[in-house]
Amino acid sequence: MEALPLAAPVAAPAPVAAAPAAAPVAPKADPVFPHAGSKPLTENKVDFPAAPVAAGAAGAAVAPSKVVPVEAIPPPAKPPTIVTPSAELKKRDLMNIYLINTPRYHFEVVLPFLRAFSSLPDVNVTLWAGAEGSSRFGVGPMLEAEARPYPLQMEYSSNLTESSGDPDFIFLTSCPEDIAAVNSSLTAFLQRGAHVQCIVHEASKWDLRDPNTPYRDAINYMVPWIRKGQWEIVTLSPHVSNYVGEKFPWFFNTGMDVIYRAKVLHPVFKISDEVVVNEKDPFAAIPGKYEPWRRNYKKIFEQYIQYKPNGKLHLLGSGKKSLLQVPPEIEKQIVFERGLTFPLYFNHIAQSITIIPTFATPEYTLNQASSSVATAIIASTPLLVDRKILKAYSQFDESTVWLQQDDESEIQAFSRISFLGPKAWMEKKRNVERLRERMMDENCQYFETVLQSIWARRHN
Repeated sequence: MEALPLAAPVAAPAPVAAAPAAAPVAPKADPVFPHAGSKPLTENKVDFPAAPVAAGAAGAAVAPSKVVPVEAIPPPAKPPTIVTPSAELKKRDLMNIYLINTPRYHFEVVLPFLRAFSSLPDVNVTLWAGAEGSSRFGVGPMLEAEARPYPLQMEYSSNLTESSGDPDFIFLTSCPEDIAAVNSSLTAFLQRGAHVQCIVHEASKWDLRDPNTPYRDAINYMVPWIRKGQWEIVTLSPHVSNYVGEKFPWFFNTGMDVIYRAKVLHPVFKISDEVVVNEKDPFAAIPGKYEPWRRNYKKIFEQYIQYKPNGKLHLLGSGKKSLLQVPPEIEKQIVFERGLTFPLYFNHIAQSITIIPTFATPEYTLNQASSSVATAIIASTPLLVDRKILKAYSQFDESTVWLQQDDESEIQAFSRISFLGPKAWMEKKRNVERLRERMMDENCQYFETVLQSIWARRHN
């Protein structure tokens, strides 16, 4: 397919107030994450980037790009925050970033990192995505919006070759699938000096000692580049990061020669202007695919029968309703919302008073991040959790969740919360909104530090 020319530069909105200064952090030597030794950002000024450099311009190695029109997309509710590095750091050149997601899923993870990369100055961001995934659930307009103030540059990942350009930084959203799909191109980019980060989603499966691990080829591909300092593992939750640091030296057969300090990133973004809870008919939500091996619907249904709460339970996702086997005596209390587009999905959840994660497997508090947790922050809807979950997901505190008491079931806690009223519901919701904004800022600050480090290593 013939590449379209880059769209005209997007005019920069009026600058917003400067963000508070971040506390300096002492540099650390780190064999796996070379950028950990670079100077930290000590102030976060707000500025807007120069217009993206067109293909072929001096100093830019830009892949041929298909630009999706943005005229029909409403502007963001407020100007995006652009991170400007501290004067203590040398100014870097324009950096080429490839954000890659080859499977049909994980686009709720693509969106926040597209937003983070597009909030940085002097970057050229290209999304390489699977054809099916990038057109599902109405995600296209959201990708366009999150790419602002730059025009969205998106190519099908099947078209990625070693001659597609010279990325400085590559971010793999679906690590093993992406490695399998584009490994020959990845190898060429790495040999030319690119730096790669990849998200580990199911950490317990990354064990070379397990003869049945589905990720053997991916691990064997990664390890040499990890040893060279060009490949980093990142996670989406503190408990997964701790697990990686403890287990991966043995899973990857590197021993203590390599220290795995897996950075925790935040897969969150802002969906729209403020959404208020449904005061007339307050409800709880369980988001995600209708898969009883992931979420313990049976337990929740049994509690509904036992405690008869006033509020309804909305199940938002996709899949076969028959898998969940809703008992007939509570059918009127259970509302299925299937096949919603991403905007409608998050907007609907945002009207609930709580999300009930109801984990069906211990992995979600041991070595795997739950999508329900990220969804709660995106939709600014507090989770209903016990202390075990709160300890695992330590990015939260009691002000940003509904805490289930030791003598309560989930539905008992939901029933109690449903009587607190709109003022209490909205106060908790505002706390989650503030957490979301802080997380988005942290993503931007971190990635700017990464780009500064890549640039510095090449110029020292």
